[in-house]
Amino acid sequence: MGYKKISKKISKNYLTWGKKALLFVFAALAAIASLLLIIGLLLNFIVGDSPASDLPMTDVDKRMFFQTRQPQPSPNHLLTTNTPYPALASVSQNIETAFTSQAPFGVWDEIHEETCEEAAIVMVYAWLNNLQLTPDFAETEMLKLVEWQKNNLGYFENTSAKDTAKIASEFYGLKYRLIDNPSSEDVKREIADGNLVLMGMAGKKLANPFFKPPGPAYHMLLIRGFDAKGFFVNDPGTRRGNNFFYTYENLMGAAHDWDGSEETLLDSPPVAIVFSRNN
Repeated sequence: MGYKKISKKISKNYLTWGKKALLFVFAALAAIASLLLIIGLLLNFIVGDSPASDLPMTDVDKRMFFQTRQPQPSPNHLLTTNTPYPALASVSQNIETAFTSQAPFGVWDEIHEETCEEAAIVMVYAWLNNLQLTPDFAETEMLKLVEWQKNNLGYFENTSAKDTAKIASEFYGLKYRLIDNPSSEDVKREIADGNLVLMGMAGKKLANPFFKPPGPAYHMLLIRGFDAKGFFVNDPGTRRGNNFFYTYENLMGAAHDWDGSEETLLDSPPVAIVFSRNN
């Protein structure tokens, strides 16, 4: 065999081995890459979902965690904040209510000096039952209430809101709600809803020129309406008390519930009795 032929054969063999070697290297690299990928996936599966609490959090970690994980309030979540009342639909309202003074025939004796609560109850009863409130009817009903209280309570003078409501409920079967320490907005809202409100007063603080000075120590009246400046009431303490007007400041400043003593009356918060035709 000549030298040139031997050289060509050797060259072909080297080329063949080189190609095989390159293919083997590429195959090995591909296998290694696949193995590394599989190992990476396995590590991610094993480690990636492990609890972070196994390791102590740094301050930065804590800030990042709580900034991103704090729950957000849902749209239906109600926040307990002090929000103002929504505006009333009307700036004035006055409920038509029959009136009687606590002395229907003008006889201001020892009994009728004390029957403001009874007169207020009778006015509510007449309103709820669409009754005409004549002097005869009012006098008869008030004296019945006085007698009932003497027999069941042992007295009839100066009853608190709670006791007055109890009398109305047990004698006439009237349904009621009590509001402790109501604001003027609370009272206005009840009237706007078509309800009547009874409240006890420190009578000497009421600006009523028709009261015999110095005015009653304790007094109860019926609140029936309001406008931008104050309340309209049926005040049984005078024959001129039908639809009488008191400013918000005067009436709410005088509002105090009977606590058993004139000396401590001004320290007693008001209580409203609410009567509704919807009950």
